[in-house]
Amino acid sequence: GRNGCCCEEVPGNVRIRMSDMSVFLDMIIIGCGVYMLYGALALRKGEIVANILLPRNVSADRLKDKEGFIKAIFMKLLVLSIVTVLAGAAILINDMVDGFVWINAVAYVAFFAAIVVYGIAIKKAHKEFL
Repeated sequence: GRNGCCCEEVPGNVRIRMSDMSVFLDMIIIGCGVYMLYGALALRKGEIVANILLPRNVSADRLKDKEGFIKAIFMKLLVLSIVTVLAGAAILINDMVDGFVWINAVAYVAFFAAIVVYGIAIKKAHKEFL
């Protein structure tokens, strides 16, 4: 294959990458993005999905200002979830058609940048509201 992977020719000259592990990991990234999107939409309704937003063994009851916490973190979680789903989908499609390495690189950089920004924001929110 073009990127050093094993590929199979299928009708229509589409090349499908035969790396099940890569596709599996891409699906996990997309699934995590969807779960974070669920958490963001729950925030919009005023509900806090603790295992996404709070440290282990900490309940939402311990928040000093629930509305302030939601306001501080909602948009960041929403952006992270959207970036994660889009990056995962781009990587999955690119892997399946044995596309270009730079597409994966751009998607991974966006994904990891979003994680870093969210990580900083959630730590700050925990400090302020817990």
